[in-house]
Amino acid sequence: MSNFFHVLCMTWAYRWRIAAALLFAVAGAFLWGANISAIYPLMEVLVRNRSVQDWLEERAVACEQAAARIDEQVRTGSVPAATGELRRSELLWQARAFRRALLVAERYLPRQPFATLACVIALSLLGMCLAGICRFLNEALVGNVTQRTMYDLRARCYFHVLRLDLAHFSDAGTHDLMARLTNDMEVVSNGVKLLLGRAVREPLRIAACIALASWINWRLTLLVIALVPGVALLLGAMSSWLRRAARRQQEAVSGLYGVLQETFRAIKVVKVFRAEAAERRRFLNTARQYYRRAMRMVVLEAAIRPVLEVAATAAVACALLVGGYLVLTGSTHIAGVRLASEPMTTSSLTLVYAALLGIMDPVRKLSKLYGRVQAAQAAANRIFEILRIEPTIDVPRSGSIVLPRHRESLEFHHVSFEYRPGHPVLKDVDLRIEHGQVVAFVGPNGSGKSTLVSLVPRLYDPTSGAVRIDGIDLRRVRLRSLRRQIGYMTQEVVLFDDTILANIRYGRPSATDEEVYEAARKAFADDFIRNLPDGYQTRVGEHGCRLSGGQRQRIALARVILRDPSIVILDEATSAVDAESEALIHRALREFCRGRTALVISHRLDTLAWVDLVVVLDRGRVEAVGTYDEVARSSSVVGRLLQPLRKSA
Repeated sequence: MSNFFHVLCMTWAYRWRIAAALLFAVAGAFLWGANISAIYPLMEVLVRNRSVQDWLEERAVACEQAAARIDEQVRTGSVPAATGELRRSELLWQARAFRRALLVAERYLPRQPFATLACVIALSLLGMCLAGICRFLNEALVGNVTQRTMYDLRARCYFHVLRLDLAHFSDAGTHDLMARLTNDMEVVSNGVKLLLGRAVREPLRIAACIALASWINWRLTLLVIALVPGVALLLGAMSSWLRRAARRQQEAVSGLYGVLQETFRAIKVVKVFRAEAAERRRFLNTARQYYRRAMRMVVLEAAIRPVLEVAATAAVACALLVGGYLVLTGSTHIAGVRLASEPMTTSSLTLVYAALLGIMDPVRKLSKLYGRVQAAQAAANRIFEILRIEPTIDVPRSGSIVLPRHRESLEFHHVSFEYRPGHPVLKDVDLRIEHGQVVAFVGPNGSGKSTLVSLVPRLYDPTSGAVRIDGIDLRRVRLRSLRRQIGYMTQEVVLFDDTILANIRYGRPSATDEEVYEAARKAFADDFIRNLPDGYQTRVGEHGCRLSGGQRQRIALARVILRDPSIVILDEATSAVDAESEALIHRALREFCRGRTALVISHRLDTLAWVDLVVVLDRGRVEAVGTYDEVARSSSVVGRLLQPLRKSA
């Protein structure tokens, strides 16, 4: 099943709205054909100065006379009895239909030609109004179904992305995910809207025109339909080109998103280093690549429209040429081939021609549809690529354990880890941390400190070995019960563009306002928050840009305190704040970490002074474990790292 077809299947949830849209599309198509059919009485009135009643009377008499001639031919044996009887029955049925229509016309339509002309024009205008109303209701319902379906698909994709591992965000890049959840979704949305709306509505209008033309002369109409298979084969050959071009265009959009995201996020660095020219060149190179791929898509889409229009025009021209010959010569055959059951009049040929021309507008609109549906197919493939990615973090579905609150120990049992096969980051780490200990992890950059603590909340799983809390392997526990016991603070504080109250409450959404205030007081943030113009209702801006680094860090600490975790992870949490904020944060941490297991990554001497245990990592291995004084004496790594700090202290 194609991915785009899968999206269409999702619209089944709104099938009654689709049914109503289809009903209005059918009504609109009928009115479209009825408006075209008004050309016939207009021609009869204007050219032959006749009323509708005169025409109906003439048609009824003509059918009755033709039936009598067929009856005579059957008696003389010039026409087989079975064929003659069938044709005679058809003519008599038509005659009765014209007689019934004549009774209605006598009752409701005027006899005078000009009054008839005015009535036909008024009915045409009414038909156009009704057709417009039907089209409006059809498009509104289709738009509603499309937007509801895309809402469901966006939610499904977003929820699935939130389940993915941290590694996927690093590998794919957030800009690619953003492009798929925005631009690709919009392309799919346009495809669904076109397929449920225009792809249904326009063929119905074509069918109404073909039915009208066939009613006048089905043989001429068949000449038009005979060209359809050839056009379909040509479009099929172009479909693969369109899909490939559309996918490349959408990939180029992802690249454009990436450049914009990186530039705007690092705008301070760009300006300070005066790198605007370099960023302009990078943007122009990416935009140029997108331009080339977009132009390929434009050219292919532009090629489809003239192909369809030329084919439709050729068919109409062929029918007009043949019909014109029949009218001018008054014959019903060309080269021995019967092309009309009776000689055609100028009015009937004009109606056939108008009906065939009525096909042109739907064909023109359908010509734009094909390329956009192919683009939607390519975009749907990119979206469903995300949905097919399964998290590598194995979440047990049955037999999982609800982890009790941590009270005993945290163990790394012969843990090894690698981001890429053959490139280990951690090698056989064997470590036991007792509940309530504050443990500092030190080591040079790339030694595996952050990776090791990331295994505790299961942002990654070890390649081999196990991480255990109170003797329970974390791979056996429910993630929710594990992560609600963990508080995480990093050097790069993550705040949302919301109020301070909402950012602190993010640690525990069910907390009351008073509990939030208490957490802020413990983080020594309450005073500066209340001095802000809007207090706790102050919006922090994107990434907390309206606050200082120390203020952001204390709000993040308040969030952790509100969570009341049993395990606290501090990854360089105070390395980027001023001395005053750092002193307040350390004071708050000393009080808060009592009775909790704390994992601290830091190079700061004053941080290491209050920890219970120091773990030295070097090239992914545990190089030393002990108090600060013990490892400082025994570990050359600690000596190299902390000697400058000792001197400055």
